[in-house]
Amino acid sequence: MLGAPVPDPHEVIRVAENREKFTGFRHEGQTFVLTVDALALSSVERGQTPARISVWDAVLTEVKLACAYSRKPLGEAFLAVASALRAVVPVDVFYDSHIEATLVGEPGADGHAAITGLDQGSDTDRRVRRRRLVQVFRHWEGVPPVPTTENQGREAA
Repeated sequence: MLGAPVPDPHEVIRVAENREKFTGFRHEGQTFVLTVDALALSSVERGQTPARISVWDAVLTEVKLACAYSRKPLGEAFLAVASALRAVVPVDVFYDSHIEATLVGEPGADGHAAITGLDQGSDTDRRVRRRRLVQVFRHWEGVPPVPTTENQGREAA
């Protein structure tokens, strides 16, 4: 079930992985770059109403937990500010309470969110939308999420 929109200053985490016939990220120089495949809807995600991909609010969920909860052991984490995603293409980012039962009540699980609107338009429209969105994401290399008024107090504690 989708809830409230993720606040604009918050960053969201997308965990991508490379596996057979699927490239979620690639090397460019000394860093990793998210690929459009990492934002493609799986058949399960397309079947949800509305169709959505899973992300995590970095204010509520630590990057390491997002990676663990995403069940992608070889994954790499990428972050993007919610307002930047919304500004680039017509998508939205909402909290999503649809998580595995084993995660309910776990630390950071309330940060599960979803990007919606990736299934709108023609095949070409969807590819263009994903190409524009991947440019907003940055690879997480131990750099803390962008500070917000909500997480500044938590980090000091």
